[in-house]
Amino acid sequence: MKSMKLFLVGYDLMSPGRDYSTLYTALEALGGHRVLFSQWVVRVSSNETAARVRDHLRRYMDTNDRILVNDFYDWAAYNALFDLSKAA
Repeated sequence: MKSMKLFLVGYDLMSPGRDYSTLYTALEALGGHRVLFSQWVVRVSSNETAARVRDHLRRYMDTNDRILVNDFYDWAAYNALFDLSKAA
């Protein structure tokens, strides 16, 4: 099995009412699961970088939106929208 890496993706979507379904589809295509309303975990190949994940997702965002992608090494959660132990 190919080695995988988890990233935490957080964002601020600055255009209320805009249809961001293409962004959500892109996150799901990366194996993403929403854990909070504006945060997802994505599981990608271990050779991916945070910058490459960010650049990929930026294509589905507006220029005034914000995004943060970071490696997911150690974590703890309470009442997350997705059971993170299933993504590890």
